[in-house]
Amino acid sequence: MHNESFSLLDEPCCNAACKEPTGPKYENVKILMADDEEFIRSAHIKQLSKFTSHIATCNDGLQALNLYKEKPQEFDLVILDGYMPHLDGINAVREIRRFEETEHHLPAKLMSMV
Repeated sequence: MHNESFSLLDEPCCNAACKEPTGPKYENVKILMADDEEFIRSAHIKQLSKFTSHIATCNDGLQALNLYKEKPQEFDLVILDGYMPHLDGINAVREIRRFEETEHHLPAKLMSMV
């Protein structure tokens, strides 16, 4: 099993083999991120902005779902908190997948965190 470290803090990775991804492969990744906690959103933005400047944020899963439905081609990766008001991350993933299937969109990479 391969373990990778990813810190939301400014602490360097303690694993010598751990390297942050850089370069053109990541610089144009378009990310939609939803979390109801401002501190968490800020921490994610701080880390993700090292790799891309294309980050849209939302306060809850329903806002993220609506934004994704509005412009699905605008996002390569969707990161969702597991527990949010109005629509949690798990159900937002289900709704995004349902939308993609119905509208025949290529599926985005999705991640819901608990």
